[in-house]
Formats: sequence, structure tokens, C-alpha cells
Amino acid sequence: QMCIRDRVGCINLFDVLISFKILKLLSPEDIGQGVAIENGLVLGIETLQGTNELLKFVAKTPAHLRKTNLGGIFVKRPKINQDLRFDMPVIGPETIRLACKAGLGGLVVSPLSVIVLDKERCEQIAKANNFFILAEETTN
Repeated sequence: QMCIRDRVGCINLFDVLISFKILKLLSPEDIGQGVAIENGLVLGIETLQGTNELLKFVAKTPAHLRKTNLGGIFVKRPKINQDLRFDMPVIGPETIRLACKAGLGGLVVSPLSVIVLDKERCEQIAKANNFFILAEETTN
């Protein structure tokens, strides 16, 4: 298990890479802009119901199915060739609150193509819950 230590603490790099790969594979099928991963296990994939419903679903995952030593991550980014004029990925305070409630440890977003609503409130909620928010672009 590889971790990178940064201002956000320990991030499971493997989970980040798996998330990018899953979203890349699902992109041509026009399925979701987000995935929740914990220690290599997919907890949920965003579908038509959206981010909030995905995070509520993840929160209901029984503890015996989870490995919570790192808390897992939620990755949100646009689909490949997505027309951002019509469908720009968005996160906000409710996203952060629900991700924390779901027991996730952090959020990774595409820095140039995800809108962050009420950034200050997002940062407050994240800090209060020891939750990281990382802007990271995929290389492929």
C-alpha cells in the first residue's frame, strides 16, 4: 500500500490511481463523474442520481465490508470529451458534509474542470472533520 504524505496527511495513492482508471473506463459509456474507493475497493460509482445519492449509498455500506484505516476517497472529475459548457461537475458544502458522513477521508477533484461552490464553507467543514480536499489532474 503506497501512501503519499502531504499537507493533507496520508492519501492512498493506489485508490487515487484506481479511481482515475475507473472513471476513464466508464467515460465512453457516459456513466457518472465520480467514484468512491477505499483501500482498493469500489464503494460506489456516481450514476444518474448524482453525487449526493452516491455518498448517501456509501454511508450505508456495512462496516464489515469496509477497510476504514485510511477512510477512502471520493474522486470527482468530468468525463473524457465532456462538453463543460452544458455539464460542469460541481461540488459544494453538502458534498463535503455527505462525504464525511460516509466515512471517507478526502476528496480529489480535477482542478480546472470542477466548480467548487462556497469554497470557504467547504474548507471549514473539511477542516472540522479532518477531511482533505486535493486538486489533482490525471496524466492520461
